[in-house]
Amino acid sequence: MYKVDMEKGFKILTAVYPNLVFINGPRFSLQVFTEKFRGADANLLTLESIFVRFTGKFNMTKGAIAEYFSAPMGDKPDLENALVHELHSYMDRFRTSPCIISGSLGNIALIQRIFDEDHAIFTYVYVYPNSSDTYRESILAIAGSYDVTDVNDPFVAAILKDREAPAVKDAPKKSKSSKSLPQKDAKAVINNVNIDVYIKSLLDGRKKIFKTHTEALGRALVILV
Repeated sequence: MYKVDMEKGFKILTAVYPNLVFINGPRFSLQVFTEKFRGADANLLTLESIFVRFTGKFNMTKGAIAEYFSAPMGDKPDLENALVHELHSYMDRFRTSPCIISGSLGNIALIQRIFDEDHAIFTYVYVYPNSSDTYRESILAIAGSYDVTDVNDPFVAAILKDREAPAVKDAPKKSKSSKSLPQKDAKAVINNVNIDVYIKSLLDGRKKIFKTHTEALGRALVILV
């Protein structure tokens, strides 16, 4: 296992450009590091770009799909099979040129299905948040462009709670049939979320996932942020 900071990690990967790279980690730290590869000399695929296409097919919001795949276990085989198919098709299409896949995957069994015998040679990169303060800054840095109407996404809830004050009182309840709410109502719905408590819980869980992944895969380039 090799641990480096974000700048050094980026320089290593762009200097060597392994043929296949998978960048994993908590969603917002992951996004900050992934953005460095926009326009770089490699094919970049983010899992969230796939999740957008899955929303209609699986009747789930992008945030709910992202949260599902971030968890260490799952119970939606059709959704998982669809992701495996998408990624195998992508990797097969770019076998002869550098390919970067970036997204938060918690389930080690799913990762092993994706990087099966036909796709077993890859560089595993894990973006590891060192502190809740740094991760909090990563969230706020991206919050301005995030879809704040997706109130099913705990990240959105935490972001809005932290950025908006005072909380809106007498919030209207979200109907079961509604997938999203206007921004004003979304702020009202999440007024009881505590971002710091949420982040601490999230990072504790991701540390356990990281340990499981490195034990199973036996290797990782760790990006400390």
